[in-house]
Formats: sequence, C-alpha cells, structure tokens
Amino acid sequence: MSGDNPAALIYQATIPSGIRPGEKFKIDLKAAGLKIECHCPANRNAGDSFRLVPCNIKLPPNVKAGKSFVVIVNGVQVKLKAPKKAKPGQDMLIYAPVFEQPRTQPSVTKSQTLPAVPDDKWKEYLESLKKSAP
Repeated sequence: MSGDNPAALIYQATIPSGIRPGEKFKIDLKAAGLKIECHCPANRNAGDSFRLVPCNIKLPPNVKAGKSFVVIVNGVQVKLKAPKKAKPGQDMLIYAPVFEQPRTQPSVTKSQTLPAVPDDKWKEYLESLKKSAP
C-alpha cells in the first residue's frame, strides 16, 4: 500500500467461515472506511482468500444517488451504494474481488466410494447419476 491515493491500495480478505458458494457475505475495510457485500463464487469456499483491488466502473443508467445497485466484477456479484450526488454514467471507484487461482474441482467434504463400472458403461452410469440427482 502506498501513499494516500485510494486507487493505489490493495486489500487482502478471506471468505468468512460458514459461507458457502452463492451465499452473501460482508467485508468491512475499516482502513478504507468501506463495507462491501459480495456473493461467494461457485468455485470458492469459506477460508479462501482473495484481494480487493481498485477498479473504476460507470454507474448504470437507472442508478439514483444513495441507492444500492449490483454489479458483476471479475465474475463476482457485488452490491454497492451510489454516492450522494451520483449521476448515471458517472465514474465510481470500487474495490473489486480478485481470486488468484480458480479451483477446478469442488472441495471434498466426505469421502465417497464409486462403484466399479466397465469402460463402455461410464456414459450410462453418469446419465443415471444425473437423473437421480436432487
């Protein structure tokens, strides 16, 4: 972090315990005087860390001063509040969540033994799993 320029500051944050993919969580950046509400991405879990980096956005056409609105930044839904005296199309500095390395596989919460399936029957087996899924 350098100087007093808020655009130069990058913050480290962690998804709070108990938060699951798709759930909302709040980040309190006391040093910046900001509170940010995010949705946990589908490929992330509680305990995963990420950076909040400065990013300029344009206020959407339907945004009114002081009202909340949602933007998607780096694939993450972020709820923001338009500044007082804000106008549609105006630039706004926000802190956008950035996850370093996307997970390619979900976390395993319990072990599972898969049945032995002959090579030529895997496609049928996978289809049967899809049909039986809730």
